Amino acid sequence: MISWKRVSPARNRLLATLAFMTVLLVGAGRATADATPEQQAKLEQEAREGGYGLIEADELVSRMKADPEGVVLVDTRQGWEHRTGHIPGSLHFSMEPTWWARWRARGKIDELLKPHSDALIAFY
Repeated sequence: MISWKRVSPARNRLLATLAFMTVLLVGAGRATADATPEQQAKLEQEAREGGYGLIEADELVSRMKADPEGVVLVDTRQGWEHRTGHIPGSLHFSMEPTWWARWRARGKIDELLKPHSDALIAFY
């Protein structure tokens, strides 16, 4: 599963920042097919609390095919991981998976996503 969030122009900067921080905290990488039911339930709860939803990869691909301009992918992996391969057209926003790194990056992610305020934004 992949974490996603529809950011509307009416949302304020603080909510967008907190939502982004929650997605990184949740860690989309943990949402895998081999997750235990307990891990899956915890992930779903954290996503709900952060105002996010979870989406299966197949559904995301369908949405991308139906409306390519309406979906923005954000690769949050480290630079070396991104250089080894990434989804074409995705935005790269590398950061360490710590709360401090998320806090320091909050304004930068707002600027990166500002042009995409009406899109479905999926972090991986």
